[in-house]
Amino acid sequence: MIGHFLATLELGSQVDAPPDTIAVPLGTGGTAAGIALGVAWLGWSTNVVGIGVAPRIVANRWRTLRLARKTAALIRRAGIEFSVPRSAVRLRVVDAMGKGYGHPTEEGERARTRAAEHGVRLDPTYGAKALGFLQRADVNLQRVVFWHTFAWP
Repeated sequence: MIGHFLATLELGSQVDAPPDTIAVPLGTGGTAAGIALGVAWLGWSTNVVGIGVAPRIVANRWRTLRLARKTAALIRRAGIEFSVPRSAVRLRVVDAMGKGYGHPTEEGERARTRAAEHGVRLDPTYGAKALGFLQRADVNLQRVVFWHTFAWP
């Protein structure tokens, strides 16, 4: 989580303006928690969207926000002055699991094929399902950073 928090700060140094959305596959929540905490620390109004690719008992908003709070507490225990209001840590969770964990989705397989055309390799469990969700016709997002986690054995 701290690694993804730091990676979000690095993203902040690489872009001219904050993205509207950062979309990330949501499994156990660590990546999304770190990103949401980083976005809050940067003071961005960016929406973090966790695209659930695991069962809701694990991949849910409550658990992910709890991980973000625990990470903030860990940073403070390390002696770093770190204050982020709870309301600043925003996360939206959507479901893209399909038939179940590890089962590819049609949208995900289309996304994998399209990504491969551009030299990007997506695993069917996390990345493909998440990118597939973003490519659905009913999803209308602008200025999106897709956080590629590459969960491949």
